[in-house]
Order: sequence, then structure tokens, then C-alpha cells
Amino acid sequence: MLRRCSWAIFLVFSSAEVIIQSVMEPVYFSPRPSLFPLWPIWHPELTIALLTTTGVLLVLPKLLSYALIVTSPESAGFGGPWRLLVGIVLEIVFSTLMSPLRLWFHCKFVVLTLLGRQIKWNAQTRNNSETGWLEALRQHGFATLLAAIWMSAAIYWNETLAWWLLPVSLPLLIAVPLSVYSSRLELGRAIRAWQLFRIPEESVAPPVVDRLQQLSAAEHRDVSTAARSRDSSWKFLVREGSAEPS
Repeated sequence: MLRRCSWAIFLVFSSAEVIIQSVMEPVYFSPRPSLFPLWPIWHPELTIALLTTTGVLLVLPKLLSYALIVTSPESAGFGGPWRLLVGIVLEIVFSTLMSPLRLWFHCKFVVLTLLGRQIKWNAQTRNNSETGWLEALRQHGFATLLAAIWMSAAIYWNETLAWWLLPVSLPLLIAVPLSVYSSRLELGRAIRAWQLFRIPEESVAPPVVDRLQQLSAAEHRDVSTAARSRDSSWKFLVREGSAEPS
């Protein structure tokens, strides 16, 4: 959580620095006597190195996992090499879109905690509920507005900055429809029909899961037997009571 807040602070200060440099007139000559002007210095190799290193750290573990799974006998349990590769690509795209949203909520939680506000961390909803438009607007509306102002300022002061901010600002701009449509049951059923994001445990349950299902079924049978026995006892008592002479 603190790592994402540090990322947000870095983005804010970087944007502010670029805008300040765009507004201020560059100073090419120092107040002190000098024979050479002070030319602005830019190191594109450092930017490219940072971007490349970040991409390698995020993508390389997934590619190594793909190579390990494909060469193992359990590759069929993941849907096969092609479905697994498509799933990895889709996961990278979706996690890239979701990362700025998590950044926003984590920063919001940190700020509210510092202000003394109580934060409720409820359990995840794992049933068949979907996110409505009003709920998505309530949760992501302010972040979308802030991203729109942020991008408008970047485009006005420095268009190059807007392109660099696009991977972060675009998910925030589409946060409302992204939240709504990613919660649709039809999408989940389609992904399941295409056999994407599969794991071997969906085909062959582990022994611990089989044992749990057996115990649950046995408990259900015991409860049903006890309920039928109780109903039979009540029916017997009612029948005997009605048969007594008045």
C-alpha cells in the first residue's frame, strides 16, 4: 500500500516539475560570469532504462511461469499452451488497467487513516452480484474527475507529459465502465466457456477438497435424516393423540 502511495507522490511531483518547467522561461546564462551557456540536459537513456527495467520485472516472471507450465505434464490442466498464453496476455492487460485504480484506493485509505477516519475493509463479494452504474459512479466518480483535470492540465501545458501519463490516467478515466462491465456474469461465463484462466484443480480436485466435499455431503445426509426422524416422531405423536378416546 505504501509502495503505491510512493508511486502516486512520484507522479504528482513529476507532473508538477514538468508543468513548472513549461511555464518558466529557461535560464541559459548564470548570474556569475561564464563562457558557456547552461543548456538543458536530458538523459533519455535513463528514462528508457527505467521503463525497460520495470517492464522486465513485471513481465519476465509471467513468461518464466509460462515456460515452466508448458514443459510440465500439467499444461493440459491450464487449458493448453495457446489458451494459457492468451490468459497471460489478458491478465497483463487487465492488471495494467486495474493498477491505477488500486493506487487511488490505497492512497485514499492512507489519507483517511492519517486524518483519523475509520476504514472499513470488508470481505470480498464472491457471489453472483454485479456492480451497478450508480455504485460504480459513487466509488470511481471523483477519481475519474480528478484524472480528467490532470490530463487536461497536462495537455494544456505539455502534450508530451500527457502521453507519459496516459497509462495511469486512462484507466481512471474509464474506471466506471470498467468496473461495471468487468463484473458482468456473462463475461465470466464466456471466459469459462473459452477455458481461459483455468487451473488443474478445476478438472481434478485435490484430495483435501474431495475430503471436504465428502464430509459436507455426510453432514448434509445426517441433518436430512435427523429432520425426517423428527418429522416422523411428530406425526406419530399427532396420530396417537388423535386416536385417544374422548
